[in-house]
Amino acid sequence: YKLAENLIHTFKFYYTEVDDLEDLKQYLIPLTDITDDEIKGEVLYIDEFGNCQTNISPQELTDKGFKIGDVIPIKIDNQELGAKWCETYKNETIGGIGIVTDSWGMASLFLSNGNAQKLLNCKDNSKVIIKVSN
Repeated sequence: YKLAENLIHTFKFYYTEVDDLEDLKQYLIPLTDITDDEIKGEVLYIDEFGNCQTNISPQELTDKGFKIGDVIPIKIDNQELGAKWCETYKNETIGGIGIVTDSWGMASLFLSNGNAQKLLNCKDNSKVIIKVSN
């Protein structure tokens, strides 16, 4: 919470008054947990189309050797599957889950012409694990 406290002081000085830490916490994104074997993240938000925004960045995927076009092994809660890393939401994933960089610059899980949230049965805070093969 030290970072949040520093942000509060910065906001107070430069912009506007922030009443307490709880007001600012809603804007903080949880950090991923990265090891040699996996990237652990979570679903932050599900949009009206059923796309599942995560806290995993595309840079974290490329740092582990993944590139657009790869099928990335993921685990969401207790489901294990492969998700194709696509350039846009329009890429066909042949009935499967895709990963795309969303408008916030984060990795988002989607189902082309479908609802990824319903297929995956996930919700906000669902755990997402990207498996890295060495």
